[in-house]
Formats: sequence, C-alpha cells, structure tokens
Amino acid sequence: MTLFIALLALPLLAVAPFAANQLRFAQVMPDMSYPETRRDDVVDVHFGQEIADPYRWLENDIRRDDEVAAW
Repeated sequence: MTLFIALLALPLLAVAPFAANQLRFAQVMPDMSYPETRRDDVVDVHFGQEIADPYRWLENDIRRDDEVAAW
C-alpha cells in the first residue's frame, strides 16, 4: 500500500520544480509587446493555390536591409 501511494505521488514530485520555475519566470519577465509589423500584398501561386505571404520582407538579410534589422 505504501509503495502504491509513493508511486501516485511520484509525478507530483517531478512537476513541482517545474511549476516553481514557471512562477519565478513569470515574476521576473516583463510583459512582452510585439513591434508594429508592416504587411505587404505578396501572393504566390503554388499548384494553382494562392498563398498570401504578407511578411516576406522579414526574410530579407538583416545585413543588407535596414528595415528588417530595425524590426
């Protein structure tokens, strides 16, 4: 019986440190806000299907595109 109770408690012991770390992380991290992001009217056609890619400009190399580097 004691072994059975110990086996039931084992998952709780494994999760407890993770929950404590999550609480500490939430207390330390400030609220995040994402920057305003430009959306372009870029549409590709793949196999007859139109696929919108409004953030394609973010794929540019930051070494060559100042706007992407600033984002």
